[in-house]
Amino acid sequence: MFIRMAKAKLTPLQKLLLVEVKEREGQGLTMTGLAKAISAEKGIPLSTVKWNMAKLRELGLITIRKEDKKRPCVLTTAGRILADSLSKRPRGYHR
Repeated sequence: MFIRMAKAKLTPLQKLLLVEVKEREGQGLTMTGLAKAISAEKGIPLSTVKWNMAKLRELGLITIRKEDKKRPCVLTTAGRILADSLSKRPRGYHR
């Protein structure tokens, strides 16, 4: 039920961002670093990526892990479950 509700609520871009966070978690990027990388790679305005990542954080799907001075962006348990489900489907962001 959670997955169906989340898939219905999230925008195509938010779904794409969740999958991108999942794929890049091991890189240790901060939220800003991750947003810049996704923006450059996908050709999506940085402000749009940052706004949508903030929404995902508000929903409890991504978070910041505090490690010494680094603060990498990672998925929460709920975010990981949803990202795993989304990765099984063809991806794409259509404006």
